[in-house]
Amino acid sequence: MEPHRDERSIDDLVAAGWDELAKGDHDAVLAIAAELESRRFSACFELAALGHAGKGELEQGVAVLERGVEAAPDVWVLWQLLGNQRSDLGDLDGAEAAYRRALGCPTVRRGWVTLNLAILEQRRGGHERSLEILDGVDDEALELLVAETRCRALLELGRADEAYETADAVRRAGLVDEDAFEEREGADDALPRLAAHLARARLARGDAPYLVREEVLESIADLDAHRELLHVLLELDGEADPDARSWRLLVLVRFDPDAPLGDVGPLAGCYVTYDVVAPSPEFAFERVVAFEASTGPPGGSCELESCTDLGPAEGRSLGVWWRGERHWFGEE
Repeated sequence: MEPHRDERSIDDLVAAGWDELAKGDHDAVLAIAAELESRRFSACFELAALGHAGKGELEQGVAVLERGVEAAPDVWVLWQLLGNQRSDLGDLDGAEAAYRRALGCPTVRRGWVTLNLAILEQRRGGHERSLEILDGVDDEALELLVAETRCRALLELGRADEAYETADAVRRAGLVDEDAFEEREGADDALPRLAAHLARARLARGDAPYLVREEVLESIADLDAHRELLHVLLELDGEADPDARSWRLLVLVRFDPDAPLGDVGPLAGCYVTYDVVAPSPEFAFERVVAFEASTGPPGGSCELESCTDLGPAEGRSLGVWWRGERHWFGEE
């Protein structure tokens, strides 16, 4: 019996692959990639590598990409992704070799590859060299990612004033024009990272920790509970407990129907998942309630729907380590 053939067109399959990747269904991504490979379409390699990476299977992703660049040696995206995944595995020389090959491809987007070379230098500890490489990125759409990478290097070099000026210039531009970064790539990740760099630069410059904490909470409310911002809070609080464990909480947040929710609109509430390090479920829930009061929409009250013990926290600081997406619902 012949295997089932997906009847969708190449374009539909590729679109579906990216959609499944965004949803986090990595097995579905790999199935679509296999179908695309059977039709000899090179996007199969990129999707398969990202699907494997999403499952934590970087070695398999690298193996797929090495087949990919052999089959399609002029596709720069495959060489760049190969560099990224080799770098994540600690093969920094192999990563650089892949990036150099990407730069030799006919339609390469040089800014992207150059940015990745700068990040690679930071992983080697070459922060001065990273700054020099970043000076060669001439791609306006990558402005935020370049600024974020530059801030990280400056902080590593102890140049807090320059890091502050770089991050603050981005912050001020966003305050002046809310749509200033609409065409900038990677904004969802770069903006909260820049806010975290700004906070660390302020601390290095001697600003009061409580003021920095307030600004971080405002950034979380405005942007996202990005892991970098959460880590700044954990560093500021610096609490530990040898008996702490990791807990995953599903929380129902209800809103006062008369409370102004801004852009959210007239919604009754949401479900949201938290990972919290705490000595008990009760302590973890208290942290979530306080976090929601500081960063969530106004007028919310929290109810604990479920709590799962994820095991020992291995000496990690007490507090919120991750917050998932909000799943909103209306009155009905």
